[in-house]
Amino acid sequence: MVGVRPDKSDYSVLSALLPRLFKPLASLGFLWVAFYGEVPINSGYGLAIMVALICSTFGDLFLIRQDSVGLNWGIGAFLLAHLAYVWAALSNDLYPLVWNQTLYIHLIMFSIVFVGIGQKVHVHF
Repeated sequence: MVGVRPDKSDYSVLSALLPRLFKPLASLGFLWVAFYGEVPINSGYGLAIMVALICSTFGDLFLIRQDSVGLNWGIGAFLLAHLAYVWAALSNDLYPLVWNQTLYIHLIMFSIVFVGIGQKVHVHF
Protein backbone atom coordinates (compact mmCIF):
# COMPACT_ATOMS: atom_id res chain seq x y z
CA MET A 1 0.00 0.00 0.00
CA VAL A 2 1.36 3.37 -0.98
CA GLY A 3 0.66 6.16 1.48
CA VAL A 4 0.70 9.86 0.95
CA ARG A 5 3.40 11.52 2.96
CA PRO A 6 2.36 14.93 4.32
CA ASP A 7 4.37 18.00 3.55
CA LYS A 8 6.65 19.49 6.22
CA SER A 9 4.62 22.68 5.93
CA ASP A 10 1.57 20.76 7.20
CA TYR A 11 3.47 19.89 10.37
CA SER A 12 4.64 23.45 10.93
CA VAL A 13 1.11 24.84 10.58
CA LEU A 14 -0.24 22.17 12.90
CA SER A 15 2.53 22.67 15.48
CA ALA A 16 1.87 26.42 15.48
CA LEU A 17 -1.91 26.04 15.72
CA LEU A 18 -2.25 23.39 18.43
CA PRO A 19 -0.64 25.30 21.34
CA ARG A 20 -2.65 28.40 20.46
CA LEU A 21 -5.81 26.34 20.61
CA PHE A 22 -5.25 23.94 23.48
CA LYS A 23 -3.44 26.18 26.00
CA PRO A 24 -6.42 28.55 26.43
CA LEU A 25 -8.81 25.57 26.38
CA ALA A 26 -6.84 23.95 29.20
CA SER A 27 -6.97 27.19 31.23
CA LEU A 28 -10.71 27.48 30.65
CA GLY A 29 -11.04 23.83 31.69
CA PHE A 30 -9.26 24.52 34.99
CA LEU A 31 -11.57 27.47 35.54
CA TRP A 32 -14.64 25.36 34.76
CA VAL A 33 -13.54 22.58 37.14
CA ALA A 34 -12.94 25.11 39.92
CA PHE A 35 -16.28 26.84 39.34
CA TYR A 36 -18.35 23.67 39.16
CA GLY A 37 -16.17 21.72 41.57
CA GLU A 38 -15.78 22.10 45.28
CA VAL A 39 -14.17 25.54 45.47
CA PRO A 40 -16.39 27.58 47.81
CA ILE A 41 -16.66 30.97 46.14
CA ASN A 42 -18.29 32.52 49.20
CA SER A 43 -15.03 32.19 51.18
CA GLY A 44 -11.87 34.24 50.86
CA TYR A 45 -9.93 31.16 49.80
CA GLY A 46 -12.35 30.22 47.03
CA LEU A 47 -12.60 33.76 45.74
CA ALA A 48 -8.81 34.08 45.64
CA ILE A 49 -8.46 30.79 43.74
CA MET A 50 -11.08 31.89 41.19
CA VAL A 51 -9.36 35.28 40.72
CA ALA A 52 -6.01 33.50 40.26
CA LEU A 53 -7.44 31.11 37.67
CA ILE A 54 -9.13 33.96 35.78
CA CYS A 55 -5.87 35.95 35.73
CA SER A 56 -3.98 32.84 34.56
CA THR A 57 -6.48 32.34 31.75
CA PHE A 58 -6.01 35.94 30.63
CA GLY A 59 -2.24 35.46 30.86
CA ASP A 60 -2.44 32.49 28.52
CA LEU A 61 -4.63 34.44 26.12
CA PHE A 62 -2.22 37.40 26.11
CA LEU A 63 0.77 35.14 25.44
CA ILE A 64 -0.83 33.88 22.23
CA ARG A 65 0.13 37.21 20.62
CA GLN A 66 3.87 36.38 20.65
CA ASP A 67 5.01 40.00 20.70
CA SER A 68 6.25 42.37 23.40
CA VAL A 69 2.76 43.72 24.15
CA GLY A 70 1.36 40.21 24.67
CA LEU A 71 4.39 39.26 26.74
CA ASN A 72 4.08 42.30 29.02
CA TRP A 73 0.33 41.88 29.52
CA GLY A 74 0.80 38.12 30.03
CA ILE A 75 3.48 38.65 32.67
CA GLY A 76 1.23 41.20 34.39
CA ALA A 77 -1.70 38.78 34.41
CA PHE A 78 0.45 35.98 35.82
CA LEU A 79 1.83 38.35 38.48
CA LEU A 80 -1.72 39.13 39.57
CA ALA A 81 -2.51 35.41 39.54
CA HIS A 82 0.42 34.66 41.83
CA LEU A 83 -0.60 37.44 44.20
CA ALA A 84 -4.07 35.90 44.30
CA TYR A 85 -2.54 32.50 45.09
CA VAL A 86 -0.66 34.10 47.99
CA TRP A 87 -3.96 35.65 49.09
CA ALA A 88 -5.54 32.17 48.95
CA ALA A 89 -2.74 30.66 50.99
CA LEU A 90 -3.05 33.36 53.65
CA SER A 91 -6.85 33.09 53.84
CA ASN A 92 -7.13 29.31 53.94
CA ASP A 93 -9.39 28.32 56.83
CA LEU A 94 -8.60 24.59 56.73
CA TYR A 95 -4.83 25.00 56.98
CA PRO A 96 -4.16 28.43 58.45
CA LEU A 97 -0.68 29.86 58.06
CA VAL A 98 1.03 30.07 61.43
CA TRP A 99 3.48 32.95 61.63
CA ASN A 100 6.36 31.63 63.73
CA GLN A 101 10.16 31.67 63.69
CA THR A 102 10.39 28.79 61.21
CA LEU A 103 8.27 30.64 58.66
CA TYR A 104 10.35 33.80 59.05
CA ILE A 105 13.57 31.83 58.54
CA HIS A 106 12.17 30.22 55.40
CA LEU A 107 11.05 33.59 54.03
CA ILE A 108 14.48 35.12 54.67
CA MET A 109 16.26 32.16 53.04
CA PHE A 110 13.92 32.30 50.03
CA SER A 111 14.52 36.04 49.67
CA ILE A 112 18.30 35.60 49.74
CA VAL A 113 18.17 32.83 47.12
CA PHE A 114 15.73 34.83 44.96
CA VAL A 115 17.92 37.95 45.04
CA GLY A 116 21.03 35.86 44.33
CA ILE A 117 19.41 34.26 41.28
CA GLY A 118 17.99 37.59 40.15
CA GLN A 119 21.44 39.19 40.11
CA LYS A 120 22.70 36.54 37.68
CA VAL A 121 19.74 36.76 35.27
CA HIS A 122 19.65 39.59 32.76
CA VAL A 123 16.43 39.94 30.81
CA HIS A 124 16.32 42.40 27.92
CA PHE A 125 13.04 43.40 26.30
